[in-house]
Formats: sequence, C-alpha cells, structure tokens
Amino acid sequence: SSFIIPVPTKPVRFVIEAARAASAKTPRHERERGDAQPNVLDTVWTELCDAATGLGISGRSHQSYNPEIYKEVYLEVLKYRRPVVLPIDTVIPTGDRSVYALQVPFRDLLPTSTEANESVAEVEQHYPDLVKLEEELAGWYVV
Repeated sequence: SSFIIPVPTKPVRFVIEAARAASAKTPRHERERGDAQPNVLDTVWTELCDAATGLGISGRSHQSYNPEIYKEVYLEVLKYRRPVVLPIDTVIPTGDRSVYALQVPFRDLLPTSTEANESVAEVEQHYPDLVKLEEELAGWYVV
C-alpha cells in the first residue's frame, strides 16, 4: 500500500488559510467551532520548517508556505512507506456554505474514554520524564 501526501499549491494553501480565518471569525456551521484556529496552521508550518532544517532539506527562509519544502519533508519522513505525492491545484468552490454542509459521508474517529485513558497511562509509563517526551516529540521527523 502507498501513503498519499497531498501537497497544495501556494494559491490553494492561501485559499485554505483564508477560509480557516473566515470560519474562525464567523462560523457557518457548528462543527467549524471545533476547527483549529488559524495560528495553528502557522505553528505547524514553523514546525515543518524546523524539520526541514533538521533534515538538511533547505537553508532558505521559511516565512511562508512552500509546497516544495512541504513535499520534501514528508517524502523523507515517509521514505520507507512508499509515499505518493498528490498535487492539490484545484479549489472546489463551496459558495457561501460550510464544507461541513456538503453531503459527503463521514464518520468521526474518536477513542472511547477507556481507550483514551489507556493511551495516556501507556505514555506516562514509557515517559515518566516529560522533558524526554518533549524532546522526542520535537524530533518527530527523525527516522
């Protein structure tokens, strides 16, 4: 099996960012209240750029989204998983509707309370030192 890496072009990414900012400010659907705030996209991008630097992928400035850096980091991280790059160069217009209002079948993926508690207990058992856990999480891209 392959691991698909969706890579939006810069124009598509900008549309995504603008839509996220608009829905954060004025949600059009109750589920939009649970979406990550726009600053999360910025934080994730910064972390991805840190990974790129750690992997020696690029020494350039990473102030704004760059699909090449995005792609190269995930190709490196997933190099043992048969990655396939899927360029995303089309924005599907939703009009003034929320994406949650589209008639697309979905199913929420949520752990039960027992599963969540067991997962937390397992992490606490393996990482009694939270500093060590934070260090390993910061190096998520090292394979």
